[in-house]
Formats: sequence, C-alpha cells, structure tokens
Amino acid sequence: MNLYFMNGLKKVPITVERLLHSIPAEKYDVRTAPNRFNVREAIAHLADWEPIWMERFRLCMETPGSRIVVYDEERLAVERKYNERDPLEEAKRFIEGRDALIAYLQTFDTADWDKTLDHPERGLLTLGNFGCMILGHDIYHIEHFTEYLQPA
Repeated sequence: MNLYFMNGLKKVPITVERLLHSIPAEKYDVRTAPNRFNVREAIAHLADWEPIWMERFRLCMETPGSRIVVYDEERLAVERKYNERDPLEEAKRFIEGRDALIAYLQTFDTADWDKTLDHPERGLLTLGNFGCMILGHDIYHIEHFTEYLQPA
C-alpha cells in the first residue's frame, strides 16, 4: 500500500493526542453541535473503533466478500460509558490500537488490497477503499477537535 497511506494512519493518533493537550479540559464535555460527540466521547469512540477496523480487515482477509456488522455508534457510546472515560488515557489506547492495526496491514501483499468486504451501508469496498474510509473518518474527528481550539 502507498507509503503516504500508512504514514497517515500512523500520524493521526499522534496528532489527536497533541490536539487533546491543546484543548482545555473544561471543554472536554462541551458539544459543538447537538448530535455530535464531545471531546471525551469522540476520543473514546476513536479508541474503541481500532479493534473494529482490525476485525473487519481480518474477516475480509479470511473470507473475502464477507458482509460486515454495522454498529450503532450512539448506542455503543452509552453502553461503554464514553462520557466517563479519561480522554488522555483513551488517546493512549487509540495509539496502541492503531499501532496494532498498522502492524497487521503491513503483512498484506499488494493483491490483498483488492480483496473486498460488503458494507451494508456503503456497498462492496476493496480493502484499499476501506483503508481510505478510515482516514476520512479520522480527518472528520481531527476537524471536530480543532473546533475546540477556537476562541470562545
């Protein structure tokens, strides 16, 4: 896979951790929009999704074309008590999870990236497309965290 892709995957959790250190702790529970996670919930969400990404890649490698399970992100946030998590600890967990994912992805051959998985909401995706979807998800959350850097 493209070096920039792997580098991007590696840099996102580090960037998020830096952003968290720049966001005042009193803003961790503030929402920037009614239906959007706050900082505390968003970083817990990112950390919790690393094993889900891994699960999806493994399923596709073992059984190409498999249909993946779609999760209700809001339900997971409530069930897993994202609102009680320590953002800095979750950032560490995000980094560890991403490092594990990258180590796994580095075992792929070029042809592996063309294997597909069936996403019930997004359709058939190659693993290359799926990886790009993860980076898009990451950037969505980076942009969200930067909202907290704006003057009040």
